[in-house]
Amino acid sequence: MLVTVPFYGEVGGIEDALMFYRVHGQNRHARTTDLHHLVRGRELIANYINQAVAQVGLVDRFNLQQDADYLTFKAVQNQGCSGLKALKILWLTLQEMRVLGRSSKEITTRLLWGGICILFPSEAPSVLRLGLNQYLRCKLVAQNLTSQSEEIQQTDAHAAKP
Repeated sequence: MLVTVPFYGEVGGIEDALMFYRVHGQNRHARTTDLHHLVRGRELIANYINQAVAQVGLVDRFNLQQDADYLTFKAVQNQGCSGLKALKILWLTLQEMRVLGRSSKEITTRLLWGGICILFPSEAPSVLRLGLNQYLRCKLVAQNLTSQSEEIQQTDAHAAKP
């Protein structure tokens, strides 16, 4: 229901945090890999918004086909998409981030997150569960360990030769 508040009047805010927020496995914003849950959540939010818009007499509606997160989750759910569709989703992501006034770092992070999920859907559960930074750290550490292991094997092979 929180997404519908702006349709009923001016919204204000305060700077002070009134409570702490703890992420755990059962809350709505936890890092979940349940794509059905993520897609359905976006659909429900769009429904709430569209109902509120209709109640206040506005004609425009929220279009899920213009929601980069929804399209990203759907692409992953469908095990990927065409290259052209992936570009469209990433372009939409870029447009959304710029309209929201995000920094270059935030835009780059979001494009990498979406790009990995869309282009490599088998990696999406790890990206969703770990977050982009932790996912990349794991990949880099694994890459370094693999390279070091290969170097050790090559050194051992050369040392074993008579």
